[in-house]
Amino acid sequence: MDSKLGMSLRDAGLVESLSRGVYHLSALPLPAYPSVAAVLRRVPRAVLCLVSALEYRVIGTQIPAAVQIALPRGVSRGSPTRALSGSR
Repeated sequence: MDSKLGMSLRDAGLVESLSRGVYHLSALPLPAYPSVAAVLRRVPRAVLCLVSALEYRVIGTQIPAAVQIALPRGVSRGSPTRALSGSR
C-alpha cells in the first residue's frame, strides 16, 4: 500500500498503524499479539523463536523485551528488525 494512502486511511480512522508500513483495519479486533503480527508481516519467512515463541504458546512467565525471530540462511531480515542467526 502506498504510504500516502495508508496515512489517509489512518487519518480517516479506517485503519490503525501497528508499525511502520503495517496497518490493521479499525473495524476488526486487534490481533492477540500485535507486535508479533507486525514483525511476521514485515519478514514473512521469519520463525518465532526463544522467549517470544514461549510467550505466544503461553508457556512460562517471561515476557520478551522484543520479538525474537530466526531466519533461514541467506534471507534478508529487513530494517529495523533484529533477527537471530542460526547455524546448520
